[in-house]
Amino acid sequence: MSASESVTFGKAAFRIGQFESLDPTYSAPQEKLLERLAQLHACALEPSPLKQGDITEQLRRRIERFGCDSSRIGTRYFEEAGFLPPSSESQTDGYDSKTGWTQRMDRYRSATQRVFESWYPEANRERAPGDVIHVSCTGYLAPSAAQNRIAELGLGDTTRVTHAYHMGCYAALPALRLAEGLLRAGSKKVDVAHTELCTLHLQVGRTEPEQLVIQSLFGDGHIRWTASLDGTSELEQSPHFEVLGHSERLLPESGHAMSWNAGETGWQMTLARDVPDRIRDALPRFVSELLQPHQLALQDCIGAVHPGGPKIIEEVAKALELSPQQIRHSHKILFERGNLSSATLPHIWESILSDPSVPLNTPILSLAFGPGLTLCGSIMVKRAPRP
Repeated sequence: MSASESVTFGKAAFRIGQFESLDPTYSAPQEKLLERLAQLHACALEPSPLKQGDITEQLRRRIERFGCDSSRIGTRYFEEAGFLPPSSESQTDGYDSKTGWTQRMDRYRSATQRVFESWYPEANRERAPGDVIHVSCTGYLAPSAAQNRIAELGLGDTTRVTHAYHMGCYAALPALRLAEGLLRAGSKKVDVAHTELCTLHLQVGRTEPEQLVIQSLFGDGHIRWTASLDGTSELEQSPHFEVLGHSERLLPESGHAMSWNAGETGWQMTLARDVPDRIRDALPRFVSELLQPHQLALQDCIGAVHPGGPKIIEEVAKALELSPQQIRHSHKILFERGNLSSATLPHIWESILSDPSVPLNTPILSLAFGPGLTLCGSIMVKRAPRP
């Protein structure tokens, strides 16, 4: 069976739920963050504080033209205090053109250790899962924060840690497959933990249009969720999703469309303008092949569409003829938090699961996109707690 074919799981139902999102340390309205972005760029481009005012005003206009404004994103969360407005125009607070890998990874380590301590407190060590999958594309450390926490709790002989790194925005769906594989290999419960510090990789001084789109779009996000098979954990005792199948496809001749590469001062992203068009053109067939084995109709589904940006959601809706009601949760998370890379789709799942207006037994079509250019999809159903 090829990677592009839909997969239907075996007799034991595969379920996910128990979402636990954790807000990063700081948050601010988008309009204030765009102002701060103009200040940071001005500091990087002009060393003289006396001249920075004029450059800041020019950059405000440029960001207003190319960036994601406050009508699309209302708030973003972040871990780096240097991104926090208001600040003096001469103050970079750790964000400058020479902030290198060591400093950025030190900040990633500090933030993720705090997150894992919150998710796995000493008091609940007896409820630790058999496996933890740590998902991230914004920081790599060995041992990771997940491994450190499991070791601190003395669970190294009962809990395994697997890393799903550098897949980008679509990584929640490959993590779904990894979790299913670990469960079918004998694990009783798998936690999937996302820690994304996208703003940590701000490239100050780079003001090309595509960079301003990226810098005004991404936020930080942390979320954990649990996967299990029928009857193997307490997950089924609360509302959850039953996963029916998934699909993945790597589009030909699309390697240039999106990238996430190592630079001297952190990860550097490129994003071609034709990404929404490429996704739109490939989606109808991709989704049809995903739904067909389960005899589900697209008009009956709620869409959990990864908001790579406002235009991505719009083009997906247009290609699949989805109504605003079907994709409202994608718009909601984008507005409330921005693009959180791999953590975004689980935030959308959490939103759908907690929304009483989404009836039980509603099919959920999840779609996410990443470097490659890769299309990922899954189909799951919202289920009631089982007695």
